Amino acid sequence: MARRTRALTEVVDTTEVALVVEQWFCEEHSVKKKIGAQSKTTQKWRVRAVGRGETLVDDIDKMKTSKANEALDIEVVIDEGIVSGAALGPQLRVCTNGGQIFPARGAKARTYEDIRHEWNFRGIVSGIGLIGENKDRWIPGTIPTETPQDPATHAIQDIVLGYSAVKSLYEVELNGQRYRAVLKRQRPDGCFEAAVFQPDLRGVLEIRDYPSLHRSSIFEVGAMEHISVPEVLLALDIPKANPHSMALSVSGKKFIDYLGRVSPHKGAVHRRICIDAPKRWIPIAKQMTSAAIGVENEDPASINVGASVLNHFLSGQVRRGKSDSTRLSKWWEVQLGPFAEHRIEIEKKNRLSPILTLSVDGEVLCECVGEDLGCGSEEWRCRFSFVGERHIDFNVYEETRDGRELETKSVITRPYCYDHNVEVVYMRRNIDDFHTVQLSVDGVPFNELEQIVLPRDEVDLKITRKVLLNQFGLEVPRKVLAEDSRGVARKIAGRVWHDMGVEWSLREGPIKQTIQEKVGEAGNLISDIGSQMLELLSLQSPHWSGGSWSGVLKGYTAQEMNKSVDLSSDGYWQVHERDFAALVSL
Repeated sequence: MARRTRALTEVVDTTEVALVVEQWFCEEHSVKKKIGAQSKTTQKWRVRAVGRGETLVDDIDKMKTSKANEALDIEVVIDEGIVSGAALGPQLRVCTNGGQIFPARGAKARTYEDIRHEWNFRGIVSGIGLIGENKDRWIPGTIPTETPQDPATHAIQDIVLGYSAVKSLYEVELNGQRYRAVLKRQRPDGCFEAAVFQPDLRGVLEIRDYPSLHRSSIFEVGAMEHISVPEVLLALDIPKANPHSMALSVSGKKFIDYLGRVSPHKGAVHRRICIDAPKRWIPIAKQMTSAAIGVENEDPASINVGASVLNHFLSGQVRRGKSDSTRLSKWWEVQLGPFAEHRIEIEKKNRLSPILTLSVDGEVLCECVGEDLGCGSEEWRCRFSFVGERHIDFNVYEETRDGRELETKSVITRPYCYDHNVEVVYMRRNIDDFHTVQLSVDGVPFNELEQIVLPRDEVDLKITRKVLLNQFGLEVPRKVLAEDSRGVARKIAGRVWHDMGVEWSLREGPIKQTIQEKVGEAGNLISDIGSQMLELLSLQSPHWSGGSWSGVLKGYTAQEMNKSVDLSSDGYWQVHERDFAALVSL
């Protein structure tokens, strides 16, 4: 039997979770080491969960802080005295910064069963609150179709214009049937709050809120397997037969593979690139002037760095700085991109001890002998990683879903994740000489890296969107709010135009590409013309028929309809055939 315990799951507000073992000490104190009698062994780890990738936090100030969670400190002490150890067996103490795990009472005790303690770290599923792959946000209270409407208006659209498919990234399985859904929130327990679009007894779609759905009932649209939540499991195993063979693992792998540090380090100033973008809309007067004189008249975007820094940021190139060594120590400086610099140092604190100490940015990363790292007796080899992110903040004008730019601005942060593998190798000698210690980054020896070049006095960039895209490959994103400023009639007219564009897109021929390019530009014009349909679709009209609409609209009283008006879909299109023929001719 094993004694298994588990800490509460820690949630990281990003779509990817990485664990980094920031410190590891392995200390052995022996009175009679030569005869194999170990009196006391201590191992310490410091582990940190790092959120990476897309963040789902809307608070701008919180987004600008580090995504690294509080560090978890673990300490295991095995006391096996010469006399007490033989009589009582090894005495253990296991504790973390959250308290003592073993024993429940007292400073230390013997274990009569295997010990296993787990820590779980969970990320966030992508697509929370979204209905499309291009990050279209759901408008609460609406059915997410091409023209989002409340359920009653959506029913009218389906009757007049035909069925409109619901857009979503996920679907939920309930009682053996799947329904489109929007995930509204991920709960701390790993379940989800969801808005599910289900038909009522009359076939009209309704929005039903489910407060706690398990992941096993949620699927990506068309997928056979349910969604998976990003999780990382940290486990400490101590066998009762031989506590000295304790093991710390990350998702089943040895913790040594996860030695590393967060970059930039916590004491550094976290610099970011900021791009202040102008409005996309250009006044007609400027467009006419630009066409007349043959020059581009687009307002430029302002960037807080020069061209060389921006190029280095996007490439993420690793560069070398200074280095120096003595007989018992050596250090190097490396630069990861333009804003992250680190100092790596190896030293031998006691010339009579085989223990070496590797430090990063002034803090110990590991302190142990080569055998603890899985090396032979003739070498000391340590591999670790720098795990980090660079960020660009785009300050853009907010837009509604129908493309209208507002006067308010919002910040969109784009992360650039990076991992760099570092290896430090020291081949042991009879007389220690640390001048021979070698360091490499991503397999490239330190001396072969590019030299750090300090930027000259560069002027901050001011360039247009097109130049930014063509020269640097950066496209300014759009901040689309979960609202649509169009009226009901204009939304439905836009739906008609969209359906016409889809029909044309299925045809082959030289006109196909031209039609596809012009559909978006003509949409607003057709929406204005389509506002004439308001009288037809208005719920206040006295012409709605109780016979035609019975059992379709929920909560509305049917009124008597003028018999001379034909509201069936076939009749309507016959009566207005010439009007829509005129629209198509445009």
